Amino acid sequence: RVCCWEICEINPLLDTLNTMVENSLGIFETVVDAIANRLEVTPKV
Repeated sequence: RVCCWEICEINPLLDTLNTMVENSLGIFETVVDAIANRLEVTPKV
C-alpha cells in the first residue's frame, strides 16, 4: 500500500525545455486519476 509518493526534479539547470516537468505532470495526472477512480468504485464502510 502506498502512503506517500513524491516526484522531484534532480537537476533543473540541465532541463532547458522542461521535458522532465512535462513527463512528470503526465505521470502525476495518470496516478491521480487512477486513485480517484478507485475511491469512486470502493464501497464506503
